[in-house]
Parts: sequence; C-alpha cells; structure tokens
Amino acid sequence: MPNIDIDYWNKKILELNSDRFEQLCYDLVDSMHPMDIEWLKGPADKGRDVRAKFLIPQPDSTQKSSEWHFECKRYSNAIEVADLNSKIAWADANKPDVLVIVSNANISNHTRGWLDTIAKDKPYDIHKWDDIEFFKRLLNQPSIIEGYFPESSMPTQTSEEIKPKNVSNITITVPPEIITELEETIKNISGLSEKEKSEKIIEILTEKLKSPKIDSRVKSLIYEQFGNYFYSQKRYDVSFKYVELALKESPNSRIVLTNEANILIKLKKYKNAITVLQEVKNIDDHDDNCLNLLGYCYNQIGKKKQAMNIWEEAISNNPENILARDNLGSMYRDETEYELANKIFQETLKLKKNSASTKNQIARLLIDLEAHEDAIVILKDVLKENPKYSDAFNNLGLAYERAHTNEANKKEYLNEAIICFKKVTEYDSNNVFGWTNLATTLTRLDKISEAKEILEKMKDDFSNEYRIWQALAFVQQAEGNTKEALKSIDRAISMNTSKENSVMSFNIKAKICLDKNMLGMAEKCISEALKIKSDSITALELKIKIKPIYKKNITEKIQEILNNFEAIRQDILSQMLDS
Repeated sequence: MPNIDIDYWNKKILELNSDRFEQLCYDLVDSMHPMDIEWLKGPADKGRDVRAKFLIPQPDSTQKSSEWHFECKRYSNAIEVADLNSKIAWADANKPDVLVIVSNANISNHTRGWLDTIAKDKPYDIHKWDDIEFFKRLLNQPSIIEGYFPESSMPTQTSEEIKPKNVSNITITVPPEIITELEETIKNISGLSEKEKSEKIIEILTEKLKSPKIDSRVKSLIYEQFGNYFYSQKRYDVSFKYVELALKESPNSRIVLTNEANILIKLKKYKNAITVLQEVKNIDDHDDNCLNLLGYCYNQIGKKKQAMNIWEEAISNNPENILARDNLGSMYRDETEYELANKIFQETLKLKKNSASTKNQIARLLIDLEAHEDAIVILKDVLKENPKYSDAFNNLGLAYERAHTNEANKKEYLNEAIICFKKVTEYDSNNVFGWTNLATTLTRLDKISEAKEILEKMKDDFSNEYRIWQALAFVQQAEGNTKEALKSIDRAISMNTSKENSVMSFNIKAKICLDKNMLGMAEKCISEALKIKSDSITALELKIKIKPIYKKNITEKIQEILNNFEAIRQDILSQMLDS
C-alpha cells in the first residue's frame, strides 16, 4: 500500500462540516452497491447515520439480506468509549446485522479492546472503519475524492494494489472457490513485477467472473474496483472497459455512472459524459459531484449558459458546494466580469474561510488584473497548507512569469516560474498546463531546444490539446521557423472550443505576423482577440505597433483598464483582510 499522508487527509476531512462528512460516508457506502440505502439526517437518526441493505452470497449459492448501520463522525482526537456508548445502545435497540463505526480518527487501544470484548455478546457484528482503514476506502474512490476535495492534486489512485503475495490483502469480495484457484495460480507466478502480477490477477478474475453463479452485485463491485485500478494507472481506455462491465451488472449505480463520466472527461469525450451525467442527475438531482462535473462539461464544449445554470442550481441545492462556487466565479473571470467573480469568491470565503481552492481562484483573478505580486503572496500561503496542490503551483508559476518589471529581474522571476511548473509536472505528469507553461518559460530564457523536446514528446500523447500546438508555435517562432509556427497556431485556433482561451492564440499569431511584416493578417488577429476580450492589454499593445497613429488613444485606454484593475484589486484585498 502506498504511504497515506494521514495528517494531510485529516486536515481535509476536518474542513468538512458534519453533514458534508456524512454525505461523503453515504457515497462511500453507496460505492459498495447496496440493494437499498438511506441517509438518516438530523438528530432523529437513532444512532445510524446511514442504513444500507446488502445481499450476501451464501455457500449454497443462495443470498441473504443483511442490514448494516453506519455511524459516521469526524473527530479531531482519538475515539474513546464515552463517544460510542450511546451508539452501542442504539444498535442494541435497532438490531442491525452489522454496526460500522466510520471515522477519520483513530479508535484508541482501550476503546478497541472494549469493542472487541462487548462484540462477543452482541447479536450483530461490529466493524471499525477508522483512521487508515477509512482513508484506504476513501482513496479507493477517485470520483469521490475529486468531488469533495477539488484542491487536492494528490494522485487519486487505488489505496492498494491487488497484492499477489497474500490473497487476504485483496480488498474485494470474491467467492471462496475463486480465491482457492487464485492462490494456486499465484504460487506459480514468477519473474513478474508487482504491477504485472496485479494485472495478471485481474485478468484471471475477469475470466472467472463470467460465471453465472456469481451475484451481479459482487461482479459489479469487482469490475468497478478494476476500473479504479486502471484509472489510477491513467489507462483510461482499459478503465472504461471495466466500468462498462460494472454497469451491465448494476445499470443504475450512481457511483459507477459517475466513474464512467470521469473517465469520459479524461478522454475529452465531453458530450458523452454529459449524457451519462444526465442519467446520474435523474437518479439524484442533488448530487453535488454530478452537477459540478456536468457544468464543467458544458463549459468545455462552449455552452457557457448551460454551465452557469447548472452551477447555480448546485449552489441553490447546497450553498456550501465550494467547487460549484469556484467554477462559477472562474467562468465570470473568463468573461472579464471581474467584480462578479470576486463577489462569488468572497462569499465562498465567508462560508469556508480557509478554502484553498477559492484562494487559488482569487490569486488567478489577481493575475488577470496584473496584480502579480499580490497573487504570489496568496499562493505561497495556500501552498504552505497544501504543498502538493498542482494548480496553485501552476498559478504561482504564471504570476512569477508575468511579474518581472525589467531585464534585471527577468531571469530571476522566470527561473522561479520554471521551478513551479516543474512541481506541477512532478505532482501531475499529465498536466498539460504545467508542461506547456514550462516550455514557453524555457523559451523566454532562450532554452529553445529543451522546450521543443518537451513539446515534441507531449505532442504524441496530447495531439488533441490546443495548448500543445499554441506553445509549439511560440517555440517555433522563437527559433525562426515562421512557416511551421503559423501552421501550429492555426491548428491551435481551429481546435479551441472556448473563445476566451483563443485570445492568447490570436495574440501569438499577431506577433508572428508582425515579425514578418504581415500587417493585414496581424491586424485581423488583433481584432479577433479584442472582439473576445476588449481589455486584452497584449492585443492593445500590439495594435499600437500596427497603428502608431492611434497610440495616444490606445495608451489612454490601457491606462483606463489598469486603473479599473487597480480598483478591483484594492477591493479584493480589503475584503480578504476583513474576512
């Protein structure tokens, strides 16, 4: 099992309020594919925050219904006997088949011993999902991680590989006859890496699961975990295959459908993901994760109004849906509605004062407002608490890249930016933002061959990413290859589904054309950029080069924009101090 940073994840759990934590536990239980599940909210829960029924396969191939009660509480200290006395009393009255104590905190040794002692005389089993056991289960569900902890860039991999050396370490329910055969097979496996052994076991189990004797819910659960394993390996096509198999067995599973949508998003099949997420919404129209992803997909295909409506619906359902708030604010920022964006972010900070994702969004807003030094201060603070937050490192790199004021400090700031972008790619090797920003910053330092090598490698794996071609055009222009640069930037423009993201492409093309005295084409590109973003200072500065006669008017307009930026910046900083 990879090391689990308990302190990091405890901090994240303690940032959730009690209802949100119970909702997370509900989703964890739902991922086990119960035949029935209910979240019992409020003080009348009678010692059972979540109630679920499972069909348990019996040795004679029949099935038995089993009722499980889950008592879900987040604690900052170890769990003592006094914390559980009332829970046990309620279990005695409710008579479940299984009582599960679910918590982020550790059950103290004394309490654990007490539970083991009293369990012998109880008509129900007592299971303990505390501390590491809880986090193992959480980390085994990437869609849940992404839904509840948007600022977390830690790998959403399965909590442990299926280990061939000891079958008891397999964290799924497999019929005994298959386990017996599997043990024999494992004895004969040699000369394979741990990863190869794990995938060999998956291959064997996949074949065995075709047996009609195995309950469909068991099959679905196993297929889903195989899908999670390959998702963690970033092998999304294989992961999709197993999720499809899981859905054949449990076609209405909200968690599996959400996993399928997540994979489709990774594969950039946004329209397909929207279709799947609409199914999830039909099952539960208050599912935060579903609404967040649905808005994201609409945004990616350029349907801004639909995205905005979805996120507003999500916030109406749950005012503490931080990710929906951040996404909505980010969209306003893209639309240059900076004051509206700031209003949403500040409202979010009132709900969750230390929201790392919201502070990261505010820093990104400050970068757009040319307040780079302020952004650097905020992002450094965010990264102290979240040292592996790749998006914050990416924004910090952008702030450093744009913050230099003269040639004297240019090299120092660009080198700081490179350090940040390398952190991004270290924590998330598939982060296209990190790689392309790294390449363009290296180019600014005249490290063109190093930049080009990065992009040539990325081009093979991410040929459908406009940012790769945009960055490649920047590098090709720097090395004097105008013809290839124009081809690359035209490809980037044609691939871009978002008008806001096209501004930089048009500005890059305008610079390329200006360098070759292609003034007509340059003017056309600048016009397109300003049509999308009227306050693009880069485009306005380029316009001065083409139409020097308008220099005075354009310079005054730039100053007016900067004055407006400064007023919003002061408002942002004063509100942050107040909060």
